[in-house]
Amino acid sequence: MIFNHARAIFSLPPAGTLIREESMPFSRPFFLIFLAGALVFPAPGFSADEHPEVLRAVFCSAVSDREPVDQLNSITPAQGTVYFFTEVADVPGDTLTHRWLHDGWTIAEVPLTVGASRWRTWSSKQIWHLGSGRLTVQVVNGDGEVLLESSIPVSADTESQGRIESGANR
Repeated sequence: MIFNHARAIFSLPPAGTLIREESMPFSRPFFLIFLAGALVFPAPGFSADEHPEVLRAVFCSAVSDREPVDQLNSITPAQGTVYFFTEVADVPGDTLTHRWLHDGWTIAEVPLTVGASRWRTWSSKQIWHLGSGRLTVQVVNGDGEVLLESSIPVSADTESQGRIESGANR
């Protein structure tokens, strides 16, 4: 009953009726020209050349005003917490994931929503319980593609923790 009502509103032919080409409102050449134009001129804001890009990615001891306060080149469990800062472009509306690994074992996956075409975001991980080894963060897009992988050594020696001061703090 609802189907018959919809057919009357939209003037659909009865089920099983063959539609002849001359009864169609658009001709085949018009349709082919329209289709070719859609392929040559994609919708604004989308480009086949646009690919997600990681502009910056650093391990740091903190984030202030949406910027890393420093850049770490090694860490120790005594530090307690480490941050991974990421700046990306061309992924608006997508969800990125920071996949944290210690010596190849996944220890955390942190989803991060990207709100604009250029976006700064970060996640943190408690490291007080980690032993010596290598801490790795993979930046993964919504399709599961690894956009970037960055690693830092974890040392039990408190003397080996290293920082590189950022240019903004000098």
